[in-house]
Amino acid sequence: MAKLFKVLANVTACILFLGGVMGIISRMYVWFAVTGFNGTGTDMAQLALQFVYIAIWFVAAVVVMKLSQMLK
Repeated sequence: MAKLFKVLANVTACILFLGGVMGIISRMYVWFAVTGFNGTGTDMAQLALQFVYIAIWFVAAVVVMKLSQMLK
């Protein structure tokens, strides 16, 4: 049963990490499109909050990876 949890933790960590990477790439594109490459724009607070959510995804991925290592 522990092997099943380890596999599930690894899959979850991969999904969280890849979701974070895809989120960073998409938000950087939107950030540059909205701000016009000069750092000024209308929805700066919303974009900054989205970067915080992406950071939370990365932290969750690290926590799940650590949990997966502890299951060894």
